[in-house]
Amino acid sequence: MRRFLCWTILGLALGAAGCDDADDTTVQVELYTPDGQEDLLSAAGPADLIEIVVKGEDGKPTTALLDATDPNRRARVTGLPFGRNFRMFVRGFNNGDAQAVVYFYGASAPFDVTEGGEARISVQVGQVDCIGLNRASPRFRSAGTKDDLDTLRVGMSVTTLPDGRVLIAGGAQVDAQGNVVRVLDTMEIYDPARSEFQLLPYNMDARAYHSATLLPSGQVLMFGGFTRVDPDPVPVSTAQLIAIDDPVTPVREVPLGIAVAPRYMHQATLLDDGRDSVLFTGGVGADGAPLASAFRFFPGQAGDPAQGTWLAQVDMHTPRAWHSASRVLRSNEKAVVVGGLGPDGAATEGIEVFTINPNPAQRGCVGDAQPSADVGCFIKPLGGRLGEARWAHTA
Repeated sequence: MRRFLCWTILGLALGAAGCDDADDTTVQVELYTPDGQEDLLSAAGPADLIEIVVKGEDGKPTTALLDATDPNRRARVTGLPFGRNFRMFVRGFNNGDAQAVVYFYGASAPFDVTEGGEARISVQVGQVDCIGLNRASPRFRSAGTKDDLDTLRVGMSVTTLPDGRVLIAGGAQVDAQGNVVRVLDTMEIYDPARSEFQLLPYNMDARAYHSATLLPSGQVLMFGGFTRVDPDPVPVSTAQLIAIDDPVTPVREVPLGIAVAPRYMHQATLLDDGRDSVLFTGGVGADGAPLASAFRFFPGQAGDPAQGTWLAQVDMHTPRAWHSASRVLRSNEKAVVVGGLGPDGAATEGIEVFTINPNPAQRGCVGDAQPSADVGCFIKPLGGRLGEARWAHTA
């Protein structure tokens, strides 16, 4: 693939609406290629004009044009207010091309523009109609970061945090035959704004094929998984809270207070029940068989998850693991459980709906149980089956 433009724009001024030059907020913008090389202006090909488009949450574009041959490498984007979640889109053209052929393209991760603040934006650009890997910025990257995961892993949890960063936690290392050789207790953060990974300086309990649920507090609730293989996976029923921005206690143990069967490959679903409870369903138990049991976690008062309550729920009709469990935005039905591996080890096409409907006329739960706001149960919707059995799917 032919080399193309790769350089740094320093001091790209993004002016707030109605401000004079003295009040401009400076934003440094770096353009770089997937291979991380810079200052390849001489290899840019015919592109000598850069179009910069900035869009805010309202979707309205603000555009500036930059002469790629200008040694000052400065542009002015006017009429841009201060705000959050802006995106920058960059395209390279030839100034004399009447057909406006695009030679390279790039887009930034969301960024904020604040009065008196300094933003540094990295935009990886690629030649049009080519595919390349995302790489970290060579100029703006943080110390101690990498382009790729610090540790290769399977069975880890991947959780998008409120600020857009991604928490990769736990998992296992395997040999060439896919056998687990080590269960990991490390965590890494991926920052999409800089396309870089960073190993966190503290550890969680070693676990793989666990669940990780982002709570409204911004903390991540880890539960279950297996901690070792001896020779079969040995699951646990422990829980931890991860708060990556808490410098004092980034990892806290969460007592359950009830007997919960150890499990892995279960599902955890944050419910829209007005109480921000988390529903845990199924999974593989200590004997290697799928589980039908379910339970919920209710965060504590004042939003402190560490003071939360755990309550057993009525069992599902069908034991299952490697299934999906999705949040439902309805008054009484709060989640739908689909597919998975059933008790015979085969994929199932069955669907069950988790309900907290307190109506005495509600029927269809295991043992003819009556659901309530605290203890829900599962019903089989009439005709509710997948067209084809499946497991390890997403929903």
